[in-house]
Amino acid sequence: MTGQPASHESLPDGLTGLTVRGVEIIDALADLYGELHVVQVEAVGERLHAPARTVADAWAQRRETYRQWLEAGGFVVAAEGGDDIAAFAIVGITSGYAGWDVGAALGEVKDFVVGRAWRRRGVGRALLGVVASELADRGIAHWRLNVVVGNDDAVAFYRREGFDLTAVTLTGPPRTVMQRSPPGRTEARGSDG
Repeated sequence: MTGQPASHESLPDGLTGLTVRGVEIIDALADLYGELHVVQVEAVGERLHAPARTVADAWAQRRETYRQWLEAGGFVVAAEGGDDIAAFAIVGITSGYAGWDVGAALGEVKDFVVGRAWRRRGVGRALLGVVASELADRGIAHWRLNVVVGNDDAVAFYRREGFDLTAVTLTGPPRTVMQRSPPGRTEARGSDG
């Protein structure tokens, strides 16, 4: 599943490689995912109406989700800086839109993170370029991504790279979940009195 690395002429200073990877790289993404989680929690604040998970708990869940996306045909583009992963994009493949003729498959950038030390050095642009090339190699012309509200720097970056706003996700307040018995069954409830 390893794709062709980007040519070194196109690499931002300090990067040693940009490669397409699979499930074998998941554990190396933990620290950068932690950075992403912190940025997202700070950006979203209380708008989600739920307490934020710790980085460790969030990573445990996200790691499993990454594995599922990659085993279903997705890929990771990793930007390597020396011995470290400087940035990554994890991309899933989903079905195209019903209402627009974008083809049978659509690329969906699930997470995109550039480490703090690598920001504003062209790493994000290089990463997006490899994502676009890999999707094109797979016959996929259209792609999308989501940004949490409040992450204005990310929105500005993606807009400069040619992305347009096409959807808004709204999250409603939580509702009380009523304990209900399955149909045809009565549940005895005790009394505290």
